[in-house]
Amino acid sequence: MAAAEQTDGARISDAPTKWSNQSGLRPTPSILSVLSRADGGSGPWIKTETQGEKAHGGPSAIRAEKGIESGMYNYPPNCCELSRLKKVFMPGNHTFTLLRIALIVSMTFTASCAAPKRASVTAGPEKNRTSANARMVVQLTHANHVSAMDVSADGHFIVSAGWDKTVRLWNIKTGHENAVTSVAFCHDGHTVVTGSQDATARIWNALQGTQYGNAISHTNGVTVVDTSGEETVFFTAAGEIPQAWSLDLSSGIAQHLLNFEGNSDWVSAVDFSPDGKRLLIGTWDDTARLWDAGSGAQLQRLQGHTGDVRGVTFSPDGQWIVTAARDGTARIWQTANGLEFHRLTGHKGGIRPVVFSADGRWIVTGGDDGTARVWDRQAAFSQVSLLGPHEDRVSSVAFSPDGRRVVTASKNMVRLWDVATQRIIRAFNGHTRLVNTVTFSPDGRRILSAGWDQIIRLWDARSGTELLNFEGHTNGIHSAVFSRDGSYVATGSEDKTICLWDPDSGKQLRCFTGHTSAVIQVAFSPDNRFLLSASADQTARLWDTATGEELCQLISFRDGGWAVVDKKGRFDASNGGDVEGLHWVVGLEAIALSQLKERYYEPGLLAKKMGYNREPLRNVVSFVAPGLFPDVITKPLDPRDPKLQITLVNRGGGIGRAIILLNGKEIISDARGGTVDPSAEQAELPPIPLAGHPYLLAGQKNVIEVRAYNAEGFLSSRGVTIAYLEPGTAEEEKPVLWAIVAGVSDYAGNAIDLRYAAKDAEDMAHALEIGGTRLFGADHVRLTLLITSDKPGQDAPTRERLQSAFEAAAQARATDLLLVYLAGHGVTYGGQDGDFYYLTPDAGSGNIDDPAIRASVAISSMELTEMIRKVPALKQILILDTCASGRVVERLTEKRDIASSQVRALERMKDRTGLYVLAGAAADAVSYEAGRYGQGLLTWSLLFGMRGAALREFQFVYVDAADFPDAYSLAGRYWVKGNLVNVMVMLFKEDIQKASIAVSGDITRLNRLAADIIDEVGRTLATLPG
Repeated sequence: MAAAEQTDGARISDAPTKWSNQSGLRPTPSILSVLSRADGGSGPWIKTETQGEKAHGGPSAIRAEKGIESGMYNYPPNCCELSRLKKVFMPGNHTFTLLRIALIVSMTFTASCAAPKRASVTAGPEKNRTSANARMVVQLTHANHVSAMDVSADGHFIVSAGWDKTVRLWNIKTGHENAVTSVAFCHDGHTVVTGSQDATARIWNALQGTQYGNAISHTNGVTVVDTSGEETVFFTAAGEIPQAWSLDLSSGIAQHLLNFEGNSDWVSAVDFSPDGKRLLIGTWDDTARLWDAGSGAQLQRLQGHTGDVRGVTFSPDGQWIVTAARDGTARIWQTANGLEFHRLTGHKGGIRPVVFSADGRWIVTGGDDGTARVWDRQAAFSQVSLLGPHEDRVSSVAFSPDGRRVVTASKNMVRLWDVATQRIIRAFNGHTRLVNTVTFSPDGRRILSAGWDQIIRLWDARSGTELLNFEGHTNGIHSAVFSRDGSYVATGSEDKTICLWDPDSGKQLRCFTGHTSAVIQVAFSPDNRFLLSASADQTARLWDTATGEELCQLISFRDGGWAVVDKKGRFDASNGGDVEGLHWVVGLEAIALSQLKERYYEPGLLAKKMGYNREPLRNVVSFVAPGLFPDVITKPLDPRDPKLQITLVNRGGGIGRAIILLNGKEIISDARGGTVDPSAEQAELPPIPLAGHPYLLAGQKNVIEVRAYNAEGFLSSRGVTIAYLEPGTAEEEKPVLWAIVAGVSDYAGNAIDLRYAAKDAEDMAHALEIGGTRLFGADHVRLTLLITSDKPGQDAPTRERLQSAFEAAAQARATDLLLVYLAGHGVTYGGQDGDFYYLTPDAGSGNIDDPAIRASVAISSMELTEMIRKVPALKQILILDTCASGRVVERLTEKRDIASSQVRALERMKDRTGLYVLAGAAADAVSYEAGRYGQGLLTWSLLFGMRGAALREFQFVYVDAADFPDAYSLAGRYWVKGNLVNVMVMLFKEDIQKASIAVSGDITRLNRLAADIIDEVGRTLATLPG
């Protein structure tokens, strides 16, 4: 047979460093839900999600883990495909192997009718090395010369490899009505799945040449099919969304399992809030996202549109947001809670631009129906003016500063309208092609317009005379805006650039480059310091107006996740930085952000870039040409004597530590054993016996994970996972709750004493004892309370006593629960890679510079990690209700954010132990101990919830949410003004909002407010169908 020509991988390493936004869903663990009767008795059930709501600004979705990895590889000709393996969990606890298609150079692709082997394939050490630059890529699917071809042994199939970097399979007797684009063997070796441009996938018996069942229809031509190596699961891709299917070989019936989706659409619209502290971003995934510059996080996901979001804007007071979409509606949202307040309907097609008047009373929208419509906020948002018709769709609209006039753009015409009379005042002639954007200058005297003729024109609003035109872009212009003081004009173009202009002279001041596709919209911050841009490259980018420097990129994903990245590789992201929708590529290796956490994770990155967080950025080397982590090769486990045998193969970055996790909890921090040369070509690690390990779950599938680092220790592998069924019978006995509760109010001296920490711990212990007894029985609760107290016999939480409490908890079983609660002072020490320290009663200040003092009066997060690792319980929660004032206690009036180093320290602990961490670390003692509550705020909130519902007999019970698929879920937001608390509650069913409820109450009567909310929810549920 003719083999595909091998190609030199060195040609790839010359590619420039860049980011790529890849579709991906962040896997979400199974969620424990709480169900209660709304009326305490016979009322309808309410399902309250217990995690994820704050991160996503809405209800948590009950999902199994799912995800897909893909990338676009711009490689030289003759590259062929090879499959790699990754574990993914499916609904119903089905486990299968997800195939990640990667383009591999220097290898030969062959085909036969034999079952493909799924064992590891490792090139020689020298061939495996890489020094390629890091870059961002998106994977594509075939359209150039054919370089290799072969016929299957049974004569039914022809496989071809081409210079277009794809492999195509042709079936001589397929039954397909168009080209067969792909093929894959199932794990049994004689079942084949084919995909065709006829928009079907078909399943075949390769031994008999017959088709199983009917063709599986898709909406587009099927471009890719692939199969799992372990289960009867296969994958198809037709259009944008890959899908997973389950195959019943006995019947030949394929059942759809899920779609793999991510945010892979254009970012189409951007705006700054009037105070500059919020960023609003609209995308073509039918949503808009609200970002908070102060925290650097995505706050709200505004969803409800059924078409691309094309326009977004804030009201002048910042309290309202309006979005316009292809679905023909403009929707008004409350900025504070992200709830839809009103919907503007009337356009006979999609809506593109939307703008508020300067006084906030009027809204103008422009539609594909050729009209602009003006809506009056003071008249229940009724339509008061119809401007049109235009020759074609209205592409842009803007109010004059006094709100009396509107300028519109349609085709190559710009028109000025009188809102009251709905008549044209004048037309502005000069553009020769479609005008995409118009706006007024802040003083209302000039009008700015631009479009596909590549010319920015400045007009006299009174006379219609063209004053200036600016030229410099090399393609059509999508957006042109004035700065709020009128001193600058910024434009965004199809040529992928942003230009800054002097509106008085027409001189180009600066050009901003970095986007990899068209710039759709630009916006100035109120103080002119920043520019925000939206692009078809699926990113929004923040720029320094004065220097033209790209500060960071903002990326949102369809699952609600988000990421902020900068050019050096620093990143912040939802879920502690663990997102799947964005990755780097080094040579041929896709690297997830989570693999870079050790060095490049920067909590609050956006806030730091905008100056709202004054912590310095981490000093890092740019992520340009990193040494890769080693390959991990494992041997199959012998069930009679399970020993983990690992070989690490150097890929150019050296051999660093190898971490072993069992069921998500670290069991070995470095499996090298101290005898491995980091520069060795490969290393055989000492065997690791697993038999009898306390983390193993008898009678259940256990997951072993191996993560290997490069020699520098900052870049880890994704993790190789091995499933192992531990012999025995799964335990049916109730789990034991092991609780270690500590609180320090009385420190050495009086300088850093607190009022409530010890009381908080005592109250939490009491609540846990009541709840644990009701859930598991009194004989299944092991609680250790350590507080500073004058009570006889009460032990204080010294280092020694805390260590003893963890040693006692080491008797726990893997099926037990561990809860650790720490209240008191917490400080960070050690710079950007420092640790978090919990101060014990022997501390007299927050100054722990002296190593001897640290070792005697504080417990570090590293020490806590080691203590928790020795407790076999796999369900673990750490609650930190700490005041972070430390050595700066004398400046209690100065507002401070929680240090990024503390967030990083807690994330390291979480990643190594599998903990759920709930931290309420206040910046100082004043905010930590809010006087009206008489407790630390986090503890008060937790105990209030437990007292108000969780510990009421017969009204609250923990269940698996999957048991109640039709239950309603709640999500809520609240804000406080003086003593008034306003609460907004949203009711969801299957992720669709069904109703919203507004309730207000006095902050001094929160119990009454909680009861009112429950009553109102119950009344609302009674009115809903079903």
